[in-house]
Amino acid sequence: MITKIIKDSLRENLKGLGINVLADQISLERPANRDHGDWSSNIALVTAKDAGRQARGLAEEIVNSLTTNLPDGITEVTAAGPGFINFRVSAELSYGIVLEVLEKKSRYGSSNRGSGKQVNVEFVSANPTGPLHAGHARGACYGDAIANLLSTWGSVFIESST
Repeated sequence: MITKIIKDSLRENLKGLGINVLADQISLERPANRDHGDWSSNIALVTAKDAGRQARGLAEEIVNSLTTNLPDGITEVTAAGPGFINFRVSAELSYGIVLEVLEKKSRYGSSNRGSGKQVNVEFVSANPTGPLHAGHARGACYGDAIANLLSTWGSVFIESST
């Protein structure tokens, strides 16, 4: 939720600066030093060359644009280093997410993203000429985990464990 808010606001502000990016082109990471903020993006470094601008200058333009209209739950945006953009998230937004997780319990993260899509998950393909081994158990765990994830997205799936 927090990352979606930040990515959407970055994409909108970049669009306002004449730079079009897809949501998956925007990466967010936790800074190693928490003094730099809660989240950090290198989008100015990634897009500067194509935009014909210096990364640090582009980061400052993005920060200025974001600062005039901070997204809900974001308290501060700063440019740092060669072109990183750092974000501070309000405690209220973080607490709100924790409360939502506690309220929804195992339903947290569910969506209708895969609703109506039929998916085949095949795992634990045992070789009839040899014994089962630890690799088969690993495949069973992975397959079961993937099937569980797909079901939380509303996908209809066929489990195939032979």
